[in-house]
Amino acid sequence: VNKTWWKMLVDELSMSICVNNSWSGSLVLDSNKDACGYGKRSANLHNDITNTYPDVIFIYLGTNDANRLELEIGEYDKEEIDKFINSNKEPTNFAQAYALMLNNVKQNYKKAKIFAFTLIPFRWISKESDDKYYDLMKKLINHFNLYIVDLHKDCNVELTLEYFAEGGFVHPNEKGMIAIKECVKNTLLMIQ
Repeated sequence: VNKTWWKMLVDELSMSICVNNSWSGSLVLDSNKDACGYGKRSANLHNDITNTYPDVIFIYLGTNDANRLELEIGEYDKEEIDKFINSNKEPTNFAQAYALMLNNVKQNYKKAKIFAFTLIPFRWISKESDDKYYDLMKKLINHFNLYIVDLHKDCNVELTLEYFAEGGFVHPNEKGMIAIKECVKNTLLMIQ
C-alpha cells in the first residue's frame, strides 16, 4: 500500500483519506450493481460514522473495462448522454456507465473537487481501441466539467518493464506508481 500512487500522494501532500473505494478487478460497467463504478460505489465516497465528506475525489476507473473485448465502448453525443442520465435506464455500454458514474459522483459530492483520470496507453487490443477510450473519456470528463488527470498524454509512463510489473503490463511497478503520482500531483497543484 505504501508504494501506491495514491498513498505516496497523500503522504507527500499531507492529505488524509476519507474512503478508498477501489479494488483490483473493478469495472465501470458490471452486471453486479454493488461492485460497478456507476452503482453504489459512486455514492459511497464518504464516511457515515464520522460524517466526513471528501473535498477531493480521484477517479481512476476504466482499465479493466478497456481490457474486455466483449464490452461495447459506445459513443459520445451530448444530447444522448444527457437524455440517458435522466432516463433511469441501466447502461449497456462503457460510455453510458462512465457518464452515469461521473454524474453520480458530481451530484453526490457537490463541494468536492473531482479529478477523473484518462487511461495509460496500454495498447492491449490496439492503438485504435486505446485512442477511442481516451477520446471518449476526455469528452465525458469535460461534459461534466471535472478536472482531467491526463495519464495518456502527461504521465510519461511507457508500456515496458521499466514501469510495469512482470506478467501482464496491468499493474505499474514502483517507478510507474511514482510517475502516476507525479502526474496527479502536478494536475492537483495547477488548480490550487
